[in-house]
Amino acid sequence: MVSKSLQLARIAGLALLALVLWIAALVAFVAVGDDEIPIAGNDVASLVDAAKKQAAEHRGNLALVVINSGRIAGSHFHSIGRPVDRIHPIVTAEFAP
Repeated sequence: MVSKSLQLARIAGLALLALVLWIAALVAFVAVGDDEIPIAGNDVASLVDAAKKQAAEHRGNLALVVINSGRIAGSHFHSIGRPVDRIHPIVTAEFAP
């Protein structure tokens, strides 16, 4: 039978290994993400223009509305087939600075 102190040492070792692996994964993800180039500048017009270019290259639907300080700052709707419903949009994600 394994002593209690040996069991605790194994658990502590596994916890330390998990922590080291977690930190290594975080560092790797951050390092890879730093090489990405933004598709647009810091203004709304360049973001909407970049979305238009990307939408033209792909099949599918896109409804993009940029909201700044509670007001619509820019939008773009791209659809294959029937038009996008601009009256009842479904919000799928919110991003805040």
